[in-house]
Amino acid sequence: MIDSGQRHERDADAESRRETTPRLMVGSWAGEVAVVEARTGRVCWLRRIGCELGTLAMNEEVTYLATGITYAGMNRLQSARDLDPERRQRLIAQVNIPSHLEARRASDGALLWTHVHPLVTGQMQVEVDSGVVIAANPRHFKEGAPDIQAFDAASGNPLWTLGTLGQLGSHEDDAQLIRVCGGRVYTQLTASREQITAFNIHSGRRLWERPFNDYRVFSPSGALIGEQRYDDDRPGVTIIDAHNGAEISSSQTDGVIRHLSDNGIAYVDGNTYEDATWIAALNARTGEEYWRTLDVPHDFLALDGAILSYSRLIPGKGNAEVGALDAGRGARLWQWRSPGSLSELLRLWGPRRMPAMLLDSTAKSAATLRAIVGRPWFRLRRPLLRVGVPQRRRTPGRWLRDIQRGLANNIGWPLWQEFLWGHWRHPWQLHGAMNANWLAARWGIVFLGTWLGLFALDAATGQLLWHALPTIDLSFVDPALAP
Repeated sequence: MIDSGQRHERDADAESRRETTPRLMVGSWAGEVAVVEARTGRVCWLRRIGCELGTLAMNEEVTYLATGITYAGMNRLQSARDLDPERRQRLIAQVNIPSHLEARRASDGALLWTHVHPLVTGQMQVEVDSGVVIAANPRHFKEGAPDIQAFDAASGNPLWTLGTLGQLGSHEDDAQLIRVCGGRVYTQLTASREQITAFNIHSGRRLWERPFNDYRVFSPSGALIGEQRYDDDRPGVTIIDAHNGAEISSSQTDGVIRHLSDNGIAYVDGNTYEDATWIAALNARTGEEYWRTLDVPHDFLALDGAILSYSRLIPGKGNAEVGALDAGRGARLWQWRSPGSLSELLRLWGPRRMPAMLLDSTAKSAATLRAIVGRPWFRLRRPLLRVGVPQRRRTPGRWLRDIQRGLANNIGWPLWQEFLWGHWRHPWQLHGAMNANWLAARWGIVFLGTWLGLFALDAATGQLLWHALPTIDLSFVDPALAP
């Protein structure tokens, strides 16, 4: 038996562990999701769902994710491009299953609740704040589908919905319909998308609205909104009171606002992707510039207290560069480059990581081959090796290429590419695109997500703390960090 004093101490210890165990949730374009402890890199759980993912959301104890169409269904649609329109529409109706919203315990991935709306399909955007989960969908195929749904974060009970087909206008597949911060939901209601409207997150009650600008950021507490303004010859930044939508100040700048502190310090940059030229900190109320750094090429910025970190993919290379600036002075603190290949990764960590990486990729490749070979139409239509090639000319490299061509000819080039690039090579190779990484900073740690896994660095010194998930592509799915 445990007496009340022991129970109180046990509960206090559990609460202390919760407070000192921040976590982040990461995902892969290939339908994989994992939760990782922020300070140690320990993988709490990993789940492979085989479906397209929407955005990820997380609070202290629960993770939220939305899944859409399966990759098997996507492959069926891709292979049916030449069907007549009527048959293709029937196929779309079969494979385009409703989106599933799931809540899972952050510590072990146990399913807590799930919600499925029969009319909602596609990649849902999910955010959580103040005990409420908000889910929005940028596209619908069925009339009457709600654009925004609100749920109690603990139980999954529906709280309110907003909009039906057409009320939010026409949106691209990757359009961000909502922003959730400080107990408020921000979205656009008109088809022309000229107004931004704020709602109470608990009731859905409309609070205020104002003209919409193309780009906005929130201060950490959600009390201030920084809007980018392009309505004149020279761009500027407008600071908004998030409680009532009133304009606090407006100032001109030749950059784009990326972050805003609670005391009104705006961090802007002149990033043109071809040549990311500068980063500056300015007083958003007066326009006074505190500092400007002219020699920090970057793709992304992340603000965590007094440290402003940045990252970029090095042009022509296979690795990312991460660094940090003093947010108050703009002085450089450190700079670090990630490994750009499997051999560099193994030199960084030693051979102990290699068995897990090989086993993971081998398991994925074997599962794909089993699925391909098990299809009723599969048979070896052509020999794996070309005939008539003299043995003295068949070098090991040519022999391997012949095997690859033979497999590709038998199973088809799309499936071969799925097998080769989707399950064997890509976990160890950074994509060459400019934005094929993400950057986040919290708890004094800078996180970098790439095709080589997740790297965590000390925000003050740049020391590499840990590396995890080398077999999951993290470069194109933004993470979710617990508050």
